Amino acid sequence: MINPSFIRAARCGREGGFTLLETLVALSVLAISLGVTYQVFSSALQGSTLADDYAQASMYADSHLAEIGKKVHVLPAISEGAYNERYSWKLEVQPLDRSNSRAVVETVKRYQIVLNVYWHAKKGQRSIRATTFRLARA
Repeated sequence: MINPSFIRAARCGREGGFTLLETLVALSVLAISLGVTYQVFSSALQGSTLADDYAQASMYADSHLAEIGKKVHVLPAISEGAYNERYSWKLEVQPLDRSNSRAVVETVKRYQIVLNVYWHAKKGQRSIRATTFRLARA
């Protein structure tokens, strides 16, 4: 059986629960962990956006290089343009050096094609560089 003096002592003593200090510490830990979680998700989102930008620029470059020699004649030149308001390009077509080739009449010329694709990101201008080689009739 329960001692009646124990019941009286329990009623007169402190009530159960958390103190103000314990509550403040718990809220501080919660705030710090939420801040870290927010930072992780923010960094992941920025990385995802940057990866999308590079993928888009790479698709523009692949498409542009595929047209050279098919729709666009291969001639030594430097040209610039824009795909849209965000992405622009610069194309350099240069003949390859023939100093190592033999004195045989060549029916084709070799060209090096360098395409730079530029775009503006939050932290300044970004770019990719794609290089390929093409043969064209002499």
